[in-house]
Amino acid sequence: MTIDRPLLEGLFADQASLMRAFDVPDTREALVNAVLGLIEESVEVLRELRKGSTLPWRQGSADSALIFEESIDVLFFLLEVWILLGKGSLDVAEQYREKWLRNLARAAAAEEGK
Repeated sequence: MTIDRPLLEGLFADQASLMRAFDVPDTREALVNAVLGLIEESVEVLRELRKGSTLPWRQGSADSALIFEESIDVLFFLLEVWILLGKGSLDVAEQYREKWLRNLARAAAAEEGK
């Protein structure tokens, strides 16, 4: 598993510049607001995914382009959370890889248990 570090670094740099443009302070309140934004955007994704899911005649009516757009909004807030926590692209890449390896081991253990 490899992570495209230049891409990840670029996303962090872009988000940091956007945060400067909006004068996002490095405060606990800003972190709370970023987490709330992350939740709100995630709920928008969920709403679109569930659209028509309880109506048999409207199955599959969710707009995948809108879901993708809203999930990018989630990414914006996730990057902001990490930046406000003082984490960078290398921190995220290392933590992701560590968690990925753990999950891979869990999947292998589950497969052995079948």
